[in-house]
Amino acid sequence: MPTYTFSIGDAFPETDPVARFVTVLAMVVNDSHRAMAAMAAIAEEDPEGANPEARGIKLMLARQVAATCFEAMKFIEESRTRFHEIETFVKGLGPEAQQYVAAVEAGVDKRSPEYLAWLEGHRNVTSHYPELHREKYAAGQEEIANAMKRTAADGVHGMVTMMGDTDNTLRFYFADEVAVQLLPPVADNPSLLAKLAEARRAIGRFAGLAFAAYRADHADAFTYEP
Repeated sequence: MPTYTFSIGDAFPETDPVARFVTVLAMVVNDSHRAMAAMAAIAEEDPEGANPEARGIKLMLARQVAATCFEAMKFIEESRTRFHEIETFVKGLGPEAQQYVAAVEAGVDKRSPEYLAWLEGHRNVTSHYPELHREKYAAGQEEIANAMKRTAADGVHGMVTMMGDTDNTLRFYFADEVAVQLLPPVADNPSLLAKLAEARRAIGRFAGLAFAAYRADHADAFTYEP
């Protein structure tokens, strides 16, 4: 299995906007490939789509994949605009890469016949990735830079592997190490997870009560089967 290992702080210093650019792209790739792999596994386990929970998980993953696609498109476009270093890097890539970049940017270009009009609205109700922003970086407030800085300070090593012969077997494990740093310091404050669990329970209970009230107000529309 082809594998690259490295000190993340040395290979991807947070001071380099291109390093930050590549790191976020790596997160996008990991998320997309893993979601697609999970969808395939669910389809194999439930080929007829008979399990409603399996269908729900596939829907969740499909929404995440679509949002990830738009996030990647906007991330590439905005990063090239904000950082001349990234624009130079992208333009210096080979002709095959230029074709891919053109295809990606067409998806968010309202003037293009390839414009995917529905994706932005969908992303807005699903998820966002960290953005690269020169002013936020200068102020010490760019999230991805700070995450990479913490990773470097901890001396964490990273790895990139190609587990098979197809594109979807590429895994940027170093991006996982950086992504961990985007989470709050749970080890230093275990109560954060407890509070999150409480919030999740509260949301679930609120949703249940809201549904019950709605059902009561629209009783004729519901059929109950014990």
